[in-house]
Amino acid sequence: IGHEREVAVCLMQKYLDLQSQGNDLQIRSVIALDHLKNYIYVEADREAHVKE
Repeated sequence: IGHEREVAVCLMQKYLDLQSQGNDLQIRSVIALDHLKNYIYVEADREAHVKE
C-alpha cells in the first residue's frame, strides 16, 4: 500500500533505460494520484503494451 508513486517512477526509469538502448517501451504516460490509493493509470496505444 502506498507504492503507486514508486511504481510510476520505476516505469519512467525503465522507459529511459530502454530508450538509451534504442528500444521503446510503448507507454505514453503513467499517473499516480495521491487521492486514488492502490491505483495507477497507464496510457498506451494498446493494452498489450501496458501488460509488457
